[in-house]
Amino acid sequence: MTCRLWIIQILTLFLCHKDVWCLKSVILTLEPAVVQRYHYCTLMCNYDLEGAPLYTVKWYRGLHEFYRYTPNEYPNTKIFPIGGITVDVNHSNSTQVVLRNVEFNLSGNFSCEVTT
Repeated sequence: MTCRLWIIQILTLFLCHKDVWCLKSVILTLEPAVVQRYHYCTLMCNYDLEGAPLYTVKWYRGLHEFYRYTPNEYPNTKIFPIGGITVDVNHSNSTQVVLRNVEFNLSGNFSCEVTT
């Protein structure tokens, strides 16, 4: 119990520190809203960098990263293999990931993480 409280206090100090910044608005959307089996879908991560330079955008299914966009690296995209996820690299970028051949078992929690 005291260990958990200690971790929470450390996190609170970190999150409340005056030099820690976060993006105000990161919104994840899906196109089309209803995805047909074996078709494609586009996961879009809309964000406002508020003038800060983009460092990286990471995409996750659950806790597992499957796509990363880093504009200052070459190549600037990186795919992490996860069963059932097929990324269309030619149509994916800093704001969207296109998935091909979507199966029923691909449902789950998807998220994008934007770092400046």
